[in-house]
Amino acid sequence: MTVLNTAPFQRDRYIYATCFMVIVLHFVAHQILGTPFLSSFYILFTFKAFAMTCLLGFVVYFFVLLYRREKSPLSQYAKFISYPFKHPSEALNIALMLTAISLILSVYTSVKDAISFINPFYLDPLLISLEEKIHFGYQPWQLTHALFNSSLATGVINLFYNLWFFFCWIFIIYFCVATRNAQLRQQALISFIGCWMLIGGVLAILFSSVGPCFYGNAYDQSPLFDPLMTLLNAQHNELLEQDMYIAVWALKTQDLLWSSHIANASTFGEGISAMPSMHVSMATLMALSLSALNKKLGVLGWLYLVMIQIGSVHLGWHYALDGYVSIPLTIAIWYAVKKLVPSPNAIREKQPRMRPYA
Repeated sequence: MTVLNTAPFQRDRYIYATCFMVIVLHFVAHQILGTPFLSSFYILFTFKAFAMTCLLGFVVYFFVLLYRREKSPLSQYAKFISYPFKHPSEALNIALMLTAISLILSVYTSVKDAISFINPFYLDPLLISLEEKIHFGYQPWQLTHALFNSSLATGVINLFYNLWFFFCWIFIIYFCVATRNAQLRQQALISFIGCWMLIGGVLAILFSSVGPCFYGNAYDQSPLFDPLMTLLNAQHNELLEQDMYIAVWALKTQDLLWSSHIANASTFGEGISAMPSMHVSMATLMALSLSALNKKLGVLGWLYLVMIQIGSVHLGWHYALDGYVSIPLTIAIWYAVKKLVPSPNAIREKQPRMRPYA
């Protein structure tokens, strides 16, 4: 009979404690305010996505071994895929970690869906006024569309904007399974939780706003952003007419989100919130994490952050200020967590590690 090693759970106790605290606070808010509580489909989605990621990872790792010209690739591959069976405590810890992360995302979506109930949308007019003052009398979307003025450019921007979901998922999986640098792992995952809850939860409620694409719907059919939405629709139709493989997919997503909002439906990724931008926040967190892992990868991370900031404005999702606020807040959370997490000497590894990360 195999006895589970408690070392992985002790190592990650600060991550679990943070998740537990968030869920308890969310439950208290649910009881007091009557806001939505956790939804189970996030857990199911997470593990389905994880299973698919594992299958893809097994295939990719085999070709990586061939590329490295390992002397005995089959033997190394066998060690890799047998790791969960030889070290069940680490495998169980990964499963529990994914469950905890999925619960945090469920908390975030529940909070996001309740924003207009707790604090009805109000901040957009002030943000719009500030935007014009900061950007010399222009709305930021006018500047991005002047710089990237073709339908193809908008389609490419939308493609990279949508890839954000994939990169976030890779971020989660990597730091759930990569245990070599325990301190960085703790810093990344706790910062991840902190950003979603503080920036995407608390501040999103305080700064309740809908963003340009929903402005007309939320503010008495105001035509202020009609030129932007008309332009995006024209570019989308042009890309379709040219049989391009890319389009302005944001338009359909925005329609679905607003329909879900007015129907009060419970769906994946539901809820509307502009300030602060979680897309920009997560792009910032990924850039910080990549920089800590590898300086060259970090450069790519910061370039991707620029792309997300531009895309959030260009596609009508956000005001530029939403990103301007998210970036320093995310950096502050990153360094605050770094001071709070234990030093490398305090986080001891008592369990063998998976070879790719060792």
